[in-house]
Amino acid sequence: MRLFTIGDSLAAGVLEVGSPQRQRPFPDLLADLVRARGTAVTTANAARPSATLADARRRQAAELRAFRPTVAIVWVGLNDVLRWTFDAGAVRDALEEVLDVVRAAGARPLTATMPRPGEVLGIPGWSGRRIGARVEALNEQVLAAGAARGAVVLDLGALARGRRATAFGPDGVHLSPYGHALVAHGYLDLLERAGLVPGLVPLPEARLVPADAALVPGRAWTPADRAAWAATSGAVYAARRAIAASAGRLGAGTAPDGEPASRAT
Repeated sequence: MRLFTIGDSLAAGVLEVGSPQRQRPFPDLLADLVRARGTAVTTANAARPSATLADARRRQAAELRAFRPTVAIVWVGLNDVLRWTFDAGAVRDALEEVLDVVRAAGARPLTATMPRPGEVLGIPGWSGRRIGARVEALNEQVLAAGAARGAVVLDLGALARGRRATAFGPDGVHLSPYGHALVAHGYLDLLERAGLVPGLVPLPEARLVPADAALVPGRAWTPADRAAWAATSGAVYAARRAIAASAGRLGAGTAPDGEPASRAT
C-alpha cells in the first residue's frame, strides 16, 4: 500500500487552535496497523495547517501525483467553512475535483465528515449557528461527493459519539492522541470492509486504543479544562477572529488552524 494524505491541521496532527504542538497523526497510526497485519506500507503526508480545498487542488494534489499512491486520505474543507466566500456548491465542486485527482492517480480515496467548531470555540449567537449550518452543509457535500466518486467515507461524528471528552483536544475540534487512534482503527475497519487490504479483521471495541501507552491520553478533557483553554488560547483565538472580522476578511473569523483564513492558501 502506498498511502498519501491530503488535509489540514486535523490530518497533520496539530493538537489545538494556534498551537505548534504536533502528535502522531492518524495516517501514521493507520499505516502501523496495516503493517502489523503483514502488508507493506509507504506513506507521505502533505497535510498543512490552515489548508483549504484550494490548497489541496494546487500544491497537495501535485505532491500526490508525484507520490503515485494506491490509497489517499482527503481531510480538507473545515477551513473553507470559516471563509467569507463559503459556498456549499463550490465546496462540493472543489472536493469532487480533488477526489477526481486521486482517482486519476490510480488511488482509492478515503475521506470523512468534519467536527463542528462552533460547539466549543466560543463562537456566539448567530455566528455560531451559521458555522454549525455550514459544517452540516460541508458534511452533506462530503457524503454526496464521496458517493459519486467511490470514496470510503468515515463518519467522524458517529465514531466519536460518547467519546468527545477523550477523542478531541482542549479546543474540541482537533483530535487528541486517542482521537487519532480511534480514526486509524475506524479506517482500518473500513479498509477491510472495502477489501482494500485483504485479510484484515475488524478489531472489537475494547481494542480501539492501541496498547502503546503513548497514544492513550492520561485523562479526559473536562469542562474545567476547556474553560481554562477558552480563557487562554481560546481568548487569543477569539481576539484574532474579531480583528479579522472587523477588517472585513472573514464572516466568522480565523480558521480553526489558528491562521487567518485569508492567508490559508
